Amino acid sequence: MNVTDTFKTRIDELSEEANAANRKLDMITRLSNLSLQMYGFFIANGHARNEDEEEKVKKFFRQSLPSGSGQQEGFYERLYFYQCYTWYAFIRQDFLMYYRYAQKWVDLFKEMPNMMRVETGHLVKGYHSLLNAHFDLRNYAELRAVLKEFEEFSQSKRVQDNENFTVQSFVYIAALRSISTILPACAMKA
Repeated sequence: MNVTDTFKTRIDELSEEANAANRKLDMITRLSNLSLQMYGFFIANGHARNEDEEEKVKKFFRQSLPSGSGQQEGFYERLYFYQCYTWYAFIRQDFLMYYRYAQKWVDLFKEMPNMMRVETGHLVKGYHSLLNAHFDLRNYAELRAVLKEFEEFSQSKRVQDNENFTVQSFVYIAALRSISTILPACAMKA
């Protein structure tokens, strides 16, 4: 093997690395955009109220979800994939699916705890969705457990050092605490 062959091999390797990075960024961007579009869909239309509206959101989601997005391994690909499905299920009022993807969203941060500091806002929103899912499913024991976990996280230095995270956490926790008066008597008791 001579210098020219080694040089060509290295160029091919660098070219493939660049292509892989581009594919990764493209997937992240497409999933992030779809998550935003699903949020926008909800803001514009609310929950699907009948079969026609549900079919409309299903069709849009199927056409927009990037091929292979469910097999991604990177943090951001998975985060935005879970967010897409969380919005999709919430719009359709499929609360079991809503719970499953909100749980995956929060669990992703437990799997990669270093990302709690990097993407704190996403974790706060993930907890909010997970708590809502437990409420919608009337799963009060789990709601209580996740609320306790979220309250502990909201007292972390990372949250307390950022006014936006502190306020967001406070609002979500206060909202749950305020509705606890209308829940069944056993729902919010320790």
